[in-house]
Amino acid sequence: MYGRVFDRYEKLDYKVAYALSFFLAQERVWIVHTEEHFGIDGVIYKVLVTVVEGMNL
Repeated sequence: MYGRVFDRYEKLDYKVAYALSFFLAQERVWIVHTEEHFGIDGVIYKVLVTVVEGMNL
């Protein structure tokens, strides 16, 4: 995410998704969104980020 290659992360393990979301939320350059999708294989946790306007990265 820091290289601005990815704008989302999907994982079945909620601990990894939550840790990533809290880590990214500490930086003021990101707006962090989280989602839970319920499917046949279980819950998929998504962490999505957008760059804050006016931040020069």
